[in-house]
Amino acid sequence: MTLAQLPTDFKMMRGAVRIKRAVFVFTKKTGWSKIAKDHLQSGGYIFKTTKPDMCDNLFKGLIDAMSGIVYKEDQLICHNADTKKVWGLEPRIEIEFEEIDCLMIDKV
Repeated sequence: MTLAQLPTDFKMMRGAVRIKRAVFVFTKKTGWSKIAKDHLQSGGYIFKTTKPDMCDNLFKGLIDAMSGIVYKEDQLICHNADTKKVWGLEPRIEIEFEEIDCLMIDKV
């Protein structure tokens, strides 16, 4: 990740960070069925159950890449709300994060 990918007024987060949403989108090398393509074009997901591993490989790499740019250190991440590994039409990573109050309490 580079600073050019962030809004011009972005300030590095130095407090507790919550990953609100992270989506890893992969494309298939073979053609899509019409049903699958229509589903994806309408905003639906098709979950990817093949390699790479989401937690050990994808998510860790993303978190490490943003350290020192988006937030001071990756140890500041204390909440991950929603992460998906899916098939899609265009490869990309979508991520939303925010700095939160350390005293925020979620119900279990």
